[in-house]
Amino acid sequence: KPIAHGVARHGTARGGMLKALKRARYAPSAGKTLSATVRATEAEAKDEELGLWHYLVVDTKGIRPREEPSYDKAAKRVGVDRLKDGSVVEVCARRRAGWMRWLQLASDRTWVFDVSPKDQQVRMVELEVVRGDWQYQACAARSAQILPKPSMSLSSKVVQTLPTLDPEEVIDVKERFRPISGKGSFLKLADGRGYVLDFVRNQQVMQRWHPASGCSGEHEQDSETGTDGGLGEPRLGSGEYGAWDYIVLDPKGISLRSAPTYSKSAKMSSRVEEGEVVQVVQRRVVEGTTFLRLHNPHGWAFDIQPDARDRRQRMAEVSVEYGEWLYQVRAPRGIAFRSRCTLSDSAKVAPGPREGALLAVTKRIRVGATTFLKAKDAAAEAASPSGAGSGSYGGDWVFDRKDGRCLVEGPLDVSDFAEAYATVRAG
Repeated sequence: KPIAHGVARHGTARGGMLKALKRARYAPSAGKTLSATVRATEAEAKDEELGLWHYLVVDTKGIRPREEPSYDKAAKRVGVDRLKDGSVVEVCARRRAGWMRWLQLASDRTWVFDVSPKDQQVRMVELEVVRGDWQYQACAARSAQILPKPSMSLSSKVVQTLPTLDPEEVIDVKERFRPISGKGSFLKLADGRGYVLDFVRNQQVMQRWHPASGCSGEHEQDSETGTDGGLGEPRLGSGEYGAWDYIVLDPKGISLRSAPTYSKSAKMSSRVEEGEVVQVVQRRVVEGTTFLRLHNPHGWAFDIQPDARDRRQRMAEVSVEYGEWLYQVRAPRGIAFRSRCTLSDSAKVAPGPREGALLAVTKRIRVGATTFLKAKDAAAEAASPSGAGSGSYGGDWVFDRKDGRCLVEGPLDVSDFAEAYATVRAG
């Protein structure tokens, strides 16, 4: 039976509730940007689940564990080797941060991540690990490489120095490793020689063999998902209907398709650009890639590039928060407004508030370590004790941090003193 999916316990979201901004009076003095009645509060929500999962390292450069679930370089663990490509690890806790997950290793309680917050490259994929007793036979027309480890990068190319199985050779298999977000099942040979992949480049190279009846001519089908365990032609899963918010992560954007397929012939002229947040009304899974039907613009897209040689996250589900919060600009040069939730300069639409300005926010979207903030429409007022002035910002986006630097601080907790008075003197 599958052993990769342990019973998970989902943690509850934790975070402070903020008071709505009603009135705020300030008596500014030289060198101060905010009254002492305004103080920053922590509002980072964490969603953690505990259980037991298996993950496969797919980054050819490996991945370095961290002492804490933080992308800060200081969190990297020193004096230990990287987890190498093809390594299988046990994970005991998962913590979602935007579109990526922090994973705690069961062996030493250090942390790694599945998708890079920097370039959206997939670094680790979840595995379904199944133990049992099976026999497989190599197909006569195709050679199966014996891999030293379950490496997706090695399996995608022909390595002349690697040994191969003989045509129609029958092998004993004790373990199967199937990447949930990928294609193909790695079969671990019982004699210790290594691993073989049952499907390579959409061609079947291994097939089940039964002592009584010989080769079945069919590959294994997953009993839980109903999808092929190998690298054959994609089988479209059953549809799921609802309403979800997704953000486009690909810097080049995504061309929509007329159907849930990777075929280039289905591409349409409609596109969604990096940073756009779209509503998805239907999801269909095809061997680890989820095809998404967009409400507007109409068409299909997918979350992960379905290519073993270039697997990267192109869209990710996000949680959109609605409310009223107050933030203060900390960037010395201020921060520009953007039309989309992206750090790219191409999305800039107008100069934004200057350092010290207060910004009313009505919508928040967390993407990795960055939170995008949407300014309040029409009535969003910014007041700056340092001379930034006040203005109305028309519902565009800013972000709170970049490369570890805080650009916008908050949310702020504002105390309302109804009977407070202040004296203003001309300088």
